[in-house]
Amino acid sequence: MTVRVVVVDDYELLRAGLVTVLGSDGAIEVVGEAADARPLCAWRWTTVRISC
Repeated sequence: MTVRVVVVDDYELLRAGLVTVLGSDGAIEVVGEAADARPLCAWRWTTVRISC
């Protein structure tokens, strides 16, 4: 079973590092990333159900 995650952080370097590390794990799929939570909250309504 693959865990799907979205990485949200305002620091681009940290976000890129997390995407790289998490993406290298076969059990984790990075399905998106954002610099802040506002786009994530809008995206969630069209894609998946998450709490903001």
